[in-house]
Amino acid sequence: MPETGSVSTPSGYKIRGIEPPDLKDYPPSTRKLYWGWVVDATLRRKDLELSRGLDKDGEPLKPISPATRKRRRSAMTPSGKGDPNAPPLTPGHQKSRTRSLHSGRALSTHAEFFWRFDTFTANSWAVVLSYQARVGRDVFGLSPAGVAWVKRQADRRWAQYRSGQYREHPAAETVRRPAAIRGVGRATSQWTTLGHNAEQATPGKTRRWMTVEEWQTYFRESARASIPGRPNVRVAPHPTTGPQFNRLLGHVWGRQAGGAVVRAPKPAETVAPKQRVAMAPQPKPIAQVIPPESPPFKRLLWEAVAAVPEDLAFSNAKVWIHHAWDEYLKLAGAEPLTLAQFKARLADDPEIRARMNRADLVQAMDPRLVEQSHTEYRLGSTVAATWNFLRRRAQ
Repeated sequence: MPETGSVSTPSGYKIRGIEPPDLKDYPPSTRKLYWGWVVDATLRRKDLELSRGLDKDGEPLKPISPATRKRRRSAMTPSGKGDPNAPPLTPGHQKSRTRSLHSGRALSTHAEFFWRFDTFTANSWAVVLSYQARVGRDVFGLSPAGVAWVKRQADRRWAQYRSGQYREHPAAETVRRPAAIRGVGRATSQWTTLGHNAEQATPGKTRRWMTVEEWQTYFRESARASIPGRPNVRVAPHPTTGPQFNRLLGHVWGRQAGGAVVRAPKPAETVAPKQRVAMAPQPKPIAQVIPPESPPFKRLLWEAVAAVPEDLAFSNAKVWIHHAWDEYLKLAGAEPLTLAQFKARLADDPEIRARMNRADLVQAMDPRLVEQSHTEYRLGSTVAATWNFLRRRAQ
């Protein structure tokens, strides 16, 4: 039989075998929903264990040497210095890559965890952690006590879901414009060779440039970032680390749309047809919206696209993806998909992708609408394509 609980992998670990017995009777989308709760809880618990200096078994990590403590450094703090008394592998506390690059994803059979790409080593941070594991600092896993805690959290949500009482509460997040980079550093440009058609430098005149060191300092400075499962530390745990995260992590994790409503999922067997409220007469449906003989999901998808009110459509020809999701959930027989799951279903289907469009000239659009409908198609770690709209008719 396969191992259960926390199982180490070459690049991280998996959690499997903790699901309720009846989960196997549900469709893959519902099973994936349960393992998404496992991911949420594990990210919080693992961050707590790392902040306490614990390894995959819940035991203290091998202490750092006196020489390392004396010259403790961190690539994630503005000064490049680390807290001498911080736990092993986390000299920059919450900014440290061991904590801030830890990530996970839900599958229909288990949850898997890994460490994201690190700019400074140009590789997954798991590569560095694999070296540390060889010398007694193995964090490729969650402690038995942590797994038990995660199971309780996920099972509690599952019980609420089964009874129809579960509700998602989105975190309050704010979309902020990136801070202006110009003017961060100053250096003489007397001997600088400028690009084609650029204004030539005048001897003695200073221009605003940034050295490599200034760029590094800039991206390491404290800044807000929305990282799943990790609180935004407002009080600096040590003067060298500063509060919050840093600009680099803001680029790694990106920004979340503020105020996005997460629909409360409902068990598939309790979903009942809803009566539509009488509204003003709508324009005649556009031809070719619903292709004949489509599979159930696609058929309901194109019905949802056709049902988006004209005052919410971007144009008569296409609609925002999150508005289509709103209409999809109202249809009888629709799967209780979250917005993220809905987007994933769209991106995974070549036929659907052929009827999707990206938002151009976003400066003239509401950034909240653009962010809420942002959908990605990935090939490995590479974003191959992005979309924001579904077209009402095929081209």
